[in-house]
Amino acid sequence: MPTVTPCVPHKTPMYEKDGAMSRTWIIFFERLGRWDEIHNTAGDTNRKATFVLKRELEVEDDLTNHYIVRAPGAFYDAAIKAKTAPTDAAARLVIERSTDEGGTWFTVLNPLDEETPGYLEIPDGDDTLILFDRSIFYDEPLIARVNVDDLLRINCIQCGSTLPGQDITVVIRWE
Repeated sequence: MPTVTPCVPHKTPMYEKDGAMSRTWIIFFERLGRWDEIHNTAGDTNRKATFVLKRELEVEDDLTNHYIVRAPGAFYDAAIKAKTAPTDAAARLVIERSTDEGGTWFTVLNPLDEETPGYLEIPDGDDTLILFDRSIFYDEPLIARVNVDDLLRINCIQCGSTLPGQDITVVIRWE
């Protein structure tokens, strides 16, 4: 079978504004089989997943593409921001992880009590940046960690009743 060299994404900037390599170029280098070279120079940009939910929220699973983990680590914080806040009810999002290519999913957020309810919440009418610390994640190392090739996804379990919420960004980081 002949080796096929992927097309160079010449119209896409190689680096984002924050200095991280763009996803298009990462995929290009993966296809070239040179991921180790890129991975070793990319630093902490491989320890963060960013999900952007452009459309109106709906109660459903798989709100965005799955994120493929490229560096292992333990979760330590998360952030969420809605440009269009939910109204008349809070929006609640869940972060799930799969270790078997999407066959099964489980939450990485700790639902022990009301202070750590097991979801990220955007309160009614709140369009500010909301930060969550390490306490929202499970204490168990096997659950609160990710490994290379694990998948992450975002699900919505509740949205606003008048305006569901829209243009929501969720960031989760690990070390």
